Amino acid sequence: MPRFTFAMNTAPTSPSRGRCTTLWLALAIAAVALAVYAPVRHHGFVSIDDPIYVGENPVVARGLSWDGARWAFTTGHAANWHPVTWLSHMADVRLFGLNAGGHHAVSVLLHAANAILLFLLLKRLTGRAGPSACVAALFAAHPLHVESVAWVAERKDVLSTLFWLLTAHAYVSYVSCPRSAPRRRGAAYALMLGFYALGLMAKPMLVTLPLVLLVLDWWPLGRLRRAGTGEAPVLDETGRARRARAEAWLLAAEKLPLFALAAASSAITIVVQHRGGAVSGLAAVPFASRAGNAVVSAGRYLWKAAWPADLSVFYPYPAALPAVPLVLSALFLAAVTGLAIGAARRRPYLLAGWLWYLVTLAPVSGLVQIGRQAMADRYTYVPLVGIFVMLAWGARDLACSGLLARQAWLRSATRIGVPVVAVALVAALAAAARVQTGYWTSSAALWQHALDIDPQNYFAHNSLGALASDAGRTGEALEHFSRAVRSGPDYPEAFNNLGLMYARLGRTAEAVEQYRKAIALNPRLAAAHGNLGVALVTLGRPDEAIAAYHAAIAIDPAAARYRSNLGAALYGQGRPADAIAHFSAALERDPALAQAHTGLALSLAATDRLDEAARHFAEAARLQPGSDSAQQYLGTALAALGRFDEATAHLREALRINPGNDTARRALDMVAARTPPPKAAR
Repeated sequence: MPRFTFAMNTAPTSPSRGRCTTLWLALAIAAVALAVYAPVRHHGFVSIDDPIYVGENPVVARGLSWDGARWAFTTGHAANWHPVTWLSHMADVRLFGLNAGGHHAVSVLLHAANAILLFLLLKRLTGRAGPSACVAALFAAHPLHVESVAWVAERKDVLSTLFWLLTAHAYVSYVSCPRSAPRRRGAAYALMLGFYALGLMAKPMLVTLPLVLLVLDWWPLGRLRRAGTGEAPVLDETGRARRARAEAWLLAAEKLPLFALAAASSAITIVVQHRGGAVSGLAAVPFASRAGNAVVSAGRYLWKAAWPADLSVFYPYPAALPAVPLVLSALFLAAVTGLAIGAARRRPYLLAGWLWYLVTLAPVSGLVQIGRQAMADRYTYVPLVGIFVMLAWGARDLACSGLLARQAWLRSATRIGVPVVAVALVAALAAAARVQTGYWTSSAALWQHALDIDPQNYFAHNSLGALASDAGRTGEALEHFSRAVRSGPDYPEAFNNLGLMYARLGRTAEAVEQYRKAIALNPRLAAAHGNLGVALVTLGRPDEAIAAYHAAIAIDPAAARYRSNLGAALYGQGRPADAIAHFSAALERDPALAQAHTGLALSLAATDRLDEAARHFAEAARLQPGSDSAQQYLGTALAALGRFDEATAHLREALRINPGNDTARRALDMVAARTPPPKAAR
């Protein structure tokens, strides 16, 4: 295989001047990224996925630790296996606590670093600073990338891309090392494998990177084309083709360790996502619909790249795929492919950029449907680099070659005009991205913007309903959840949430009906089973409730609240010994669950284990300092143990919190008479 040599500018340039230009361009690119995303340091977390990844994740909320690292490498939480991403969030918590601004700042810095690394990579590959800077500036400023940067839970995008680019840099170092320096080549190759493994452990979307490296082998590295470019003039056309195929196989074999890592990551991801219920089956989304949506989405991404308006955090999957967009998108994609192949000899960057786009988009095309979205802005974070390459090098060709080269005045004007247009384009995109960033200020703004784009967006209605519910605005929440089930009749979470609102309004029978609809749509929706159990207890159907709790536990064994609720149902049936086991299991999973401490204490008291009961009542009171019932339970338990002075203090505290607590008042009167309260009052 011929030794690789870099393509470099032929114009004589001072090395120091070149380094200075590179430095200033890198700083300018970073400045664009920082200017676009500066406001996010004042943003909070949003309601979609941020609680799962940071805010309500008890392991991440403890910051970096050995236990946390062990959890990161063994968990399938959030239906993903990405331990490096989990460690990144833990490191943020260690540095900033739960201050969202710090988490956002790290994502912005990673994005800026990615833009600089992309610029340096393309400059290393091609020797062209101008087009490379243009690609990186478009990457830094494009509004389609806001979702990846301004959303804390999408840290996996910016982090995995960092390792993607570091892998590519290590690959270039490996290729450029002479074979006479095997140690240097081996070190560069090992570094490449290490970066790639870290990238896959940040987000498995990097599985296509080995294929992209093969694309880079063709252009701009030229490793796949040397057999047919005059290096072996004694060979005829058939011989050159045979040699080209042989060298292509050698280049593919060179990347076998990368393909092996990609295969392992894919296998782990498929298993974890199936276990987490994130993968839709063919019955839910037929393959024909997936293929059609993949074609339409690939075209829509290009349209949104050219005209980035009406960008939404969630694009609902269409109930039926319209024929016109499908045909137009298919024709457009086929036309671009044909043009890129036709121009491959004279303008290889067109086919290389187009292949970059299609190959990197493939894992998120929807052929394997993950989640309920038809497409997502974040999926373009890496793929659009290929389109930017096509544009930047195409503009350079327009300025420096072709018909314009025959008209000196026009060529000069174009050479000036192209950079001016490029700067204006980057500025316009940066302004649009700054506006798009503003929609991520809060959850309410984010989801309202999604509804402004599509009033039938059931996911946005469901999310706004959840926000209203958390704020105690039950009527508003009921309206949003009702509209969500009308717009998304196959969306089980909306039915579950509508049931919660009915339960809050005392319409328990209607709540049960909604929970059962949710379970019919998704039998593995643990929350619906758990909520159904609560409603059945309210309706006086404890046996059915216990069965519902068991179903919830079978689906989500790590959820403490279902075990606690099961313990409460068993206690209510007069089975305190059975209840103790489930309350204890709940506390193993969540030691801060106050209701489990209270339930366990009541069960222990019912079995005459008063010392243990008092300890759990005390912990419940500590966890609920404003609860009069917690103080009352603790006071009565202490009185039963003959610790009257302590009991008096806690019972008085219960009455201070709630003067209408008659049970605490009667217990206090009995304590004053030095008479332990009856067992029923404990």
